[in-house]
Amino acid sequence: MRFKPAAAAAIAGLLCAATLSTPASSTGWGASWFLNEPAGSTQMYDSSGNANTGTLGAGVTAQGGTYHFTGRGNVTVPDSPTLNPGAGDFTFSTQFRMTGDFTDTNLVQKGQHNANGGEWKLEYRSGWAACTFEGTIQNRTARMRVALRDGKWHVLICDKRADWVAITLDAGTSTTRRQIAYGPVGDLDSTHPVTIGGKEICPRLNCDRFAGDMAWVIVRRLSSTQTTPFGTNGDIPVPADYDRDGKTDLAVFRPSTAVWYVLGRAPVQYGMPGDVPVPADYNGDGKVDLAVFRPSTGVWYIMGRSRIPYGTRGDIPVPADYNGDGWTDPAVFRPSTGSWYVLGHPPVPYGTRGDIPVPADYDGDRTADLAVFRPSTGFWFVLGVGSVPYGTKGDIPVPADYDRDGRANLAVFRPSTGYWYVLGVGVVPYGQPGDVPLPSDYNGVRKASIGVFRPSNGNWYLLLRDL
Repeated sequence: MRFKPAAAAAIAGLLCAATLSTPASSTGWGASWFLNEPAGSTQMYDSSGNANTGTLGAGVTAQGGTYHFTGRGNVTVPDSPTLNPGAGDFTFSTQFRMTGDFTDTNLVQKGQHNANGGEWKLEYRSGWAACTFEGTIQNRTARMRVALRDGKWHVLICDKRADWVAITLDAGTSTTRRQIAYGPVGDLDSTHPVTIGGKEICPRLNCDRFAGDMAWVIVRRLSSTQTTPFGTNGDIPVPADYDRDGKTDLAVFRPSTAVWYVLGRAPVQYGMPGDVPVPADYNGDGKVDLAVFRPSTGVWYIMGRSRIPYGTRGDIPVPADYNGDGWTDPAVFRPSTGSWYVLGHPPVPYGTRGDIPVPADYDGDRTADLAVFRPSTGFWFVLGVGSVPYGTKGDIPVPADYDRDGRANLAVFRPSTGYWYVLGVGVVPYGQPGDVPLPSDYNGVRKASIGVFRPSNGNWYLLLRDL
């Protein structure tokens, strides 16, 4: 499968869609090189509006939609402030098909190792794809072992954030993979040009040249906030990792039609009007399954599995991994009795009428704990842990692992003010009355980011920085 070059920004924007659409050109910082100049062109033009024009060297030819590299030269783009991220978050990516057999290949690079201003580059070295960022604090590389000299089109994405860097292979496909390296990099302000297809300075014979074809190269700054229109009033937001790439996907379930909409994927009808969506990983394969709980009958329907009668009218579905086996267990909380029913386990009375069930792994043992939040008093009750006052009447509980310590933090969203209160982490204003709070791992770094869905306009608002 080969993506259209115009799909680049959708991928570089980290929406990781399986079906990609034409991007809007970025402005203010970065570059969008779609490599679609007419055959025979010697200049590479930037569609971002930043005029980062490059020059094709020997052995690089424009083919009217892609560039062909013979391994004898590269494309050079002069240094520009719009290509130096400083301490900011940014991403760069490319789509390519590798045919050469060089041991070391630099696909995209700016700067040199141990040079002033540092460097950022994407390379393929001895069977390892790697994104390297060498800043004022330290050198940090995210890498993965993968066979890329297979004559197929691939996409590689390099991300740099305040305290981590990542490499992603073939985002939005069934073969998506991602690796993360944690730690700060610091500033990146090299005065060297950007080179595509090999090094600027060549101390060795092959200069780490690339041989093959390229469809696009995108460099973009990442904002700490992201607004995405996806959904409509009445939709139920159901963000989860539906494609097993380690990142939460934006998604909604439309109760009126029982259709699921996952950003970047075709809509799927599963369920019926009145069903409660309960997506989770019910088979332990690392990918979230479409599933619904039918309150009228107490039956669970999980795509690809037989229906499971478990529950009754009035029960609240609370699926989670309660035994640590990596599979989500169907479960319900019965408000009328304050009892928990987990499939395969005896009932457990824990809670009372009016409590909100908030199962999560609060102690870091990779098993969901029974827990409730009592809105009338603002107290949390966690089985085996105890009770903690955190919150007030009207708060919405939003427990999640916000600090990557493997344990869910107690947290509440206050609709009246749009403030988030995360125990041990901080207080953050993000949202407004009427928003639906949805903390989740939207970055794919094993910790939750703040996010809200606004039913009034169908927009998602994500805060992608550390709290």
